[in-house]
This record gives sequence, C-alpha cells and structure tokens, in this order.
Amino acid sequence: MSGYLIGIDAGTTNIKAVLFSMDGRQLAEASEKNEVLSPRTAWAEQNMNDLWDRTTACCRTLMEKTGIGKETVAAIGLSAQGEGLWTVGADGKPARSAILWNDGRAAELVAELRKDTRLIDDLKLRIGSYIKPGSTLVQIKWLAENEPETYARVRTIFTCKDYLRYRMTGTVRWELTDASCSCLDMETRRYPADLFERLGIASALEKLPELMESTGCGGTLTPAAAEEMGLAPGTPVSGGMIDIVATAVGAGAVNTYSVCTILGTTGMNLMTVERYEPDLNYNGWECHMIRGNYVKGMGMMAAMPNQDWVLREIFGRRELTAEVFAETDPVMLSMKPGEGGLLYLPHIDPSGERAPFFDPDACAQLMGIKTSTTKQEILHAVIEGVCLGIRSCLEILPKGHPVFLSGGGAKSAVWPQILADCTGREVLICESTELAAKGAALSAAMMLGRYKTCGEAGSFFQIKRSVCPDAGKKRSYDALYAMYRSAQERAKEFWRMRSAYLKEAE
Repeated sequence: MSGYLIGIDAGTTNIKAVLFSMDGRQLAEASEKNEVLSPRTAWAEQNMNDLWDRTTACCRTLMEKTGIGKETVAAIGLSAQGEGLWTVGADGKPARSAILWNDGRAAELVAELRKDTRLIDDLKLRIGSYIKPGSTLVQIKWLAENEPETYARVRTIFTCKDYLRYRMTGTVRWELTDASCSCLDMETRRYPADLFERLGIASALEKLPELMESTGCGGTLTPAAAEEMGLAPGTPVSGGMIDIVATAVGAGAVNTYSVCTILGTTGMNLMTVERYEPDLNYNGWECHMIRGNYVKGMGMMAAMPNQDWVLREIFGRRELTAEVFAETDPVMLSMKPGEGGLLYLPHIDPSGERAPFFDPDACAQLMGIKTSTTKQEILHAVIEGVCLGIRSCLEILPKGHPVFLSGGGAKSAVWPQILADCTGREVLICESTELAAKGAALSAAMMLGRYKTCGEAGSFFQIKRSVCPDAGKKRSYDALYAMYRSAQERAKEFWRMRSAYLKEAE
C-alpha cells in the first residue's frame, strides 16, 4: 500500500497537521495557533467555526509545503483535546461556542453534586473517573440548567475531534476514547441511561451520536471540505483518538502494562491494561485504540511548570529553549541523587493535586535549604521531585515495563535519566516529535488495513534512544522516595492551615 497519511492534532492552543509515510516516518508538519476565549472569569471557550478555519489552513499549508499530490494522501486520522462540550444544532451549525475541558463555570455544580457521595461513587465506578467542571457529563447538566433555550436547540453533543470529523465528512459519530472520558459505562461501552436519569439529563441521550471505534471509518471528505483543506474528495477519515490516548499510541505504549509519560504542563501517566477494574482511586480511565483494551491514567497537576518556575524566578530565563537545556544539563547530570540534601514536593499548580491523591490544598515545598545551597541544586531537586511524583503514580503497575517518554522533558538529557533512576524502568524516547498526530495516523493506517494489529505495526514505532536506570542511583532514590512520601504526609496539615489562613486574609 502506497501513499501518505495525515495526522491532525487539534490542541487547545495549537493545531498541527503532520504528514507521515505509511510506515510511520514523520515527514513534514504545519501548525496554526488556536484561540481560547474567556467571556467571563474562569470560562474557557472556542469558536467552533474559527477552529475549523484554522484546521483547514493547517492542511493547505502542509500540502503546499510538501508539494505532494492530493491524490497521494491515502487517509486522515484525527486527535484533539478531550472532554468539554461541543454542540451542533438541527441546522448543522454550532449551537454555541465550545466549552473547553479547562472551563471552570461548573465548579459550584460539581461541589453540589459531590454532596451526594453515593452518586459520586457510582459515577466513578461506572464511568471510570471523578466528575469535574470540565467533564462533558457535568457541562451537559450545566447547559441544560443555565442555558435551556440553547440546550433545546442542540441536536448533537460530542467533542472536538468528532466535530472536526463531522465538518470533514458530514457524518455524525462519537469515537470511544473521547466518549469514555465521562459519558460511557466503561464495562459495557454504552451510554449509561440510568446515570443520565439520576443527573436529571435523560433528554441528553437523544442528542448523543452513534459510537465508533478509533480504527473505524468515520466517512470520507465531502467535495466542499476537500476544497477547503486542499485535499481530494473521498479521502477516508478514521475515528482517531483523544489526544492523550493518541500520544500513548503514537509513542508505542500499546502492549499490556506499557506506560507513556507525558512531561508537559501536566505529568500524565497512561498505562495500557487489558480490562477495566472499577475503583474509587483518583485516576481516570479511557478506552484504548485496541478494541477491548483500556488506558488507565494518573495525571499530576503540574510537571514542567515546576521547572519553568525555577528557571524564571531563580535563573531569570523566561523561555525554555534548547540553549537552556545545553546550559543546565551537564551540571544536572554530574549531581548525585538528593544533592545538597534537598527534597521537593512538586504540587505547584494553583488547583492543588489530583494524582496519585486528590487535595486542592496541596502546594509545592522545597526542604533542606542551607546557606550553601546553590540554584543548580534547587533545579536538580525540582526535577527529582517531579520524577518521584511520577514514580508514585506508577507504583500500582508491575515492575519491569518501560516508560515511553514524550513532552518537553523528553528533549532534555536530564529528565529521562533521572526518571529512569527514580523508577527503575527503562525510558524510551521516540524519533517522532508529534506523537498525538502519529497515533491518529496509525488509526488511519489500521482503518485502511495496512496493519491488522499493533503487533504488525512494529515499523511504525521508531525509538530514537533508550535510557537505562543506574542501579546505584536507584538504591539512593529508593531512600529518597521514602523521605518524599513521609514529607508529603506530614505536609498535609500545613496545607490545610495555609489554605485556612489565606481565606481568612482575603
């Protein structure tokens, strides 16, 4: 099978269109900035028509940049930001601006719902995640109660990627990895009608689309969409995946117990498992691209923002660049575990922490400072603290399975090595840089029948380098990890007192 694949990744702040060969080689990319609107405090929205225009511009730029013929594009795969609320009316047009996954308007609604602990536990056991303001399920209820006229006009409810596929093909479908974030019974993979009824939004069931698999065909490009995108009419479009699952797939985390860690704004850890196991822990579940499998995710609220804070406030560096890594990496690599006796708790996000425990009062702490402490030691301790936090998320998994690393930290020599030493796991860095788009492209290749299983797609996963743990440093990090967990537990009383003090001071 010849030709090319296009993977589109529509993130919250950037949209990328990436060209891949049939065996997964990343050949070219084009990007467009995305705009987040904040009509009110804590609100985050996007204009759905504007998103479509930026996506088509991305594709046209990619085709012009590569100069390939439009007929050589065999298929398109989609990935995008997940959750949120993307609605279309009976006229086929957006019913309102999309409400995004990081929107906070439903915070009071969530607080009210959480008073019914039985409902919350039932939701967690059935849909696999605790509800939050950005959950599609919660936002449906918010829309029905706060904008009833808009809600009445809505014909279709889905999420970003599926809206884009609808614009491309005219076909309405909701792909499983996206729908499973909050709107599916994880065991049956169907809409849980009884839970919708208990939430008072049974009417929403009529607005939810037919479900589809990641590797299924979601339709073909209409003549109008093809013209806007600079592609050929009739080009097939796969179901695709939510961005975090697409990233894990693109990295190669497709075997049981394989892990993809995304060192980005959050520290997301995605684990491939063969079955859904209901629990009340602070993690989230999604369907995997592989039929019948699941992705279990534990996402720290903040990963790279910890390093960003140190580089900005202590080193005076406003932007994380390759030059910054070149300056700091040699010093970091020469340091020992716990250099200078420092220990750092990485809960720097204003919203506290969500994994492997939930605590909105949690905050970052640096312990062990002396007059001899250097800024390099502080940076080293901060990186260690994030890696120890990732280790705590991975403790539930069997040992010995590798970590596929992506995100900003994967570009450094230091982060992969410290992560390997902290966890005792081999860390694999992928050749491709646009892993969400690559995962989407693989779903398109499987739709075409190029690969029947991920086992056949070995050539699709190119590893740039492998980082193995140092046994001696692993022993040191075992001792440091015990200190980390102890300090974390002891800090909780301070977190409570701090929050109470700040509230009184307002």
